[in-house]
Amino acid sequence: MATDWKTLESKTENYLALTQVTDPVSGLITVTFCGLRTSMSEVLKGLPDGGAFSTAVFADSLVIDVPTVKGTGLIVMAREVDITALNGNPLALDLTADGDGVAQFMIGGTIGGTFTVVGSDKQATVVTPPVGVRPLDTVVYSQSKSTGALTVVSSGDIRSVQDLIGQSWSLNSLMSGYAAAAWLMDNTAQQERATAQAILSWVVACAGSLAADGGTMPSDYAQLYNQAAALLVTLNVAPGVTFVPILSGDVYSSKMNKLIDLLQAYENNMSTLETQQDIAKAIATVSAGLKQTAGFEALPLQVQLNNIKTNLDSLREDIRELRGDFLIQAQATDTAYNVLQTYISLKKIKDQLDAELQLALSVMDTGFDVMKVIEGDCGALKDAINDGVTSITNAITVIEGFGGGGGSGTSDLGNRAIALLQSQSALMNAFLNGTILHADAHQQQSGQTLPTNPAAITIDPVTDWNNYLAAAEAQINPLKKDGGSAAETLLANVKILVGYGKAISGKYVAYVEKLVQATVVTAQIKASQDVEKNWQDIEAQAKSDEQKLAALKALVLSRANAAKRSIYVSWTYYAASYFYLNFQTPKPALRMDMDSSAIKAALVGVADWVEAALGNAPDGKHIKLPSTNADIELDFDILQPDTTQAVGGEAAKLSKTDQKGWTLLWTITLGTPQLEGVLPNGGKCAIWISEASFFLDGVTPNSKGNVISTVATAGTYENGFGPADSHTFATKGLSGNYLYTVADSHVYSPWQIDTAVYMTPTPYTQWTMTLPPDGGDPSTASKLRVKLKIAYMTPN
Repeated sequence: MATDWKTLESKTENYLALTQVTDPVSGLITVTFCGLRTSMSEVLKGLPDGGAFSTAVFADSLVIDVPTVKGTGLIVMAREVDITALNGNPLALDLTADGDGVAQFMIGGTIGGTFTVVGSDKQATVVTPPVGVRPLDTVVYSQSKSTGALTVVSSGDIRSVQDLIGQSWSLNSLMSGYAAAAWLMDNTAQQERATAQAILSWVVACAGSLAADGGTMPSDYAQLYNQAAALLVTLNVAPGVTFVPILSGDVYSSKMNKLIDLLQAYENNMSTLETQQDIAKAIATVSAGLKQTAGFEALPLQVQLNNIKTNLDSLREDIRELRGDFLIQAQATDTAYNVLQTYISLKKIKDQLDAELQLALSVMDTGFDVMKVIEGDCGALKDAINDGVTSITNAITVIEGFGGGGGSGTSDLGNRAIALLQSQSALMNAFLNGTILHADAHQQQSGQTLPTNPAAITIDPVTDWNNYLAAAEAQINPLKKDGGSAAETLLANVKILVGYGKAISGKYVAYVEKLVQATVVTAQIKASQDVEKNWQDIEAQAKSDEQKLAALKALVLSRANAAKRSIYVSWTYYAASYFYLNFQTPKPALRMDMDSSAIKAALVGVADWVEAALGNAPDGKHIKLPSTNADIELDFDILQPDTTQAVGGEAAKLSKTDQKGWTLLWTITLGTPQLEGVLPNGGKCAIWISEASFFLDGVTPNSKGNVISTVATAGTYENGFGPADSHTFATKGLSGNYLYTVADSHVYSPWQIDTAVYMTPTPYTQWTMTLPPDGGDPSTASKLRVKLKIAYMTPN
């Protein structure tokens, strides 16, 4: 599917400018284009035969469809130059109309062959301008009037790159590219997303170059850099996990209204710039009030930033706690694996399972280990992730040695293991990039360290874990013939371990997304504070009112889009919470192409819904869940430490803790057969829990006859109407005390859900029950019974 440039041009038309300025004394014409895409014939249209005195094109994409450019000066800065129309011929330059001429090129890539230029000299010396992004380079040629030859004046000079990118025309073009890429990201077509990635890489490289070699990146460029880099970091992470945030009532009841008012003010400024005939007067009117208008931006943005940080703190703590559970379960799985190995007679099968099962799962912990690195120490984090990626690369090499790379004798488990490891590697790099971006933005040093290249693959860690488990189950089941209960025990342990792997991966995806959002908002706050200085710099640099007008439009539009983006992000938080309870997006939907009046209409009732979800509604009412107060029970065989036992159904793994207590881990899968005949639709129902009880059959109580424990959920929940119609959510995990008397099963400290109704957990997650040393002895227990009071929903 070819890129729809017409649609993209319509989405970015406010950044476009094509000016022809005639000097009233000399009559010399200067032509400048800035925007997303154009053709050279369009830029040169209507010029005299001798061309313009100076022609400059600042575009994301330029089509060169003329054989010759005449005049005295030429500048081309473009991410992509399409030279198909030249049919393999060089572009001829005749820049000697008024003496020696100059041409400057900075090009990211080409379509239609190698881009070459030739002067008007008799020897027809063809030269090839540098093309590429890493590193960026700009070359300047001079053309002698006497010979017509092209001579390199400068190349490889970072100052020349910075001077070119620092022009206001360039900023307009980069902003239009970012706007186009942001729109393309919503398209699921692979080519469209590849185009978005290429555009964002160009924007990041150009804006980031201003910080190279000790340079200082202006805050408007820093905002653009962080916006583009943030999208680039998350572009290849599939939206397979919906993040359900901790909502802030203040954002919806007050701060969003302030941002809408701010957006309206910016829209009025744009209207003034577009409709007034007197350009100088329009510029003076808008620029005079720009600082005051932007001054209202920082407060609601700071509230939003604080809300994002709250969610980051929650996710970080959940990941750390879940990693501990993962380690416990990994040890149990390793023990079960070693027991099964004694039953396997063929060495080839042993070695293959070593590579595809045990090695793959052990390397996963390397990826989950990076959260231990001290916050803010990006150097240590980079080293940890590089070590992890190296371990993953080595593991893939071992697996491929057993035919797991797609060759003859390919094992499905091998391929799934490779996909899982590659996904883990890409997720680690996304985490690194997001952390670096956030640290640089916080220190106002954006662009100092460009993010590493994002993975070429689109990663969906939760799906990769599911696929790996399905393949592992298919590989282990035949081993039951020789291994019997040992194979059953291993499979039960693998299922629990994979559940925790999914939970942690889902949290990492959400964490990276929130991290780059915090980066963007931090940069927005700084840019809003510097708006007057940025305008003064632009005004001093501008050579005409037309350039001032184009630059001021872009400046106002960037502030308007920043306000709109903040509103949109807050709306997506609300929409995610709404979707968590209803499996549909609230109406009306809010879109980035709406104006302030449409946004205001779309947000009617949102604040009331959020207050009700938080339990703060004036009438005391909460959000109502569907069919309520149903009672169900789920049973799990308890797998005792270091033993092999037959597993009749689903299982929970018991392990001894370092504190001489006990930890019981289990996973409830969506579509569990235990609910068939208990709930409608064959048990395939969406479920939310309001209260839970947990009983250990055969447990030895403490000296008082009680069991004392805490029970926690992972916070990565599945819900829906069966595996084929499911959704995965990442939200704050829940932990609460739970105590009961063994003799009569009296629960004297129940596990209940607090008043934040929209955070009500689903059962389809990973559960952890922890007993302290004085909490009882579950080593004698045979079964875990989980009794749930639930609300449920059936299809239609």
